[in-house]
Amino acid sequence: MTGKTTPQQRRARWLAPVIVWGSLSVGGLIVLAPPLWTYALGEPTVARVESCETSVHVDQHGNGHDETTCHGSWTAGGARRSGTIDGAHRGLVHQDVRVRARGDSAATTNTVGRSLAACGIAAVIGVVAHIACYRALAGGARR
Repeated sequence: MTGKTTPQQRRARWLAPVIVWGSLSVGGLIVLAPPLWTYALGEPTVARVESCETSVHVDQHGNGHDETTCHGSWTAGGARRSGTIDGAHRGLVHQDVRVRARGDSAATTNTVGRSLAACGIAAVIGVVAHIACYRALAGGARR
């Protein structure tokens, strides 16, 4: 090739980063939005962590990770409520914790910290993927 880029290569160079960032954004919203929504719009209250369950998920390659879900009760809007408490852990069972509650879910301040950390990790992955896509597609144009 003479070094000129074709319209398809230019489009691919533009489209690949859009796909990378779009996928990360949509995935992040699906995972992070519900607990953040609860924290942002919930009523400040105190919840009692009543129990926590840990489940282990193993993928087809034998890699596993555990996920802990804690349940508790609180008073919001003058009514007694119960449900999941995002950001709680086993060490808080039978203890009171400050939360923001909305409906049948509550979130601790740990929710915000975890979400910010996940966003930071996703941003690093996005930058690396963006650069890799751009270099791969730009390298193809130079050959």
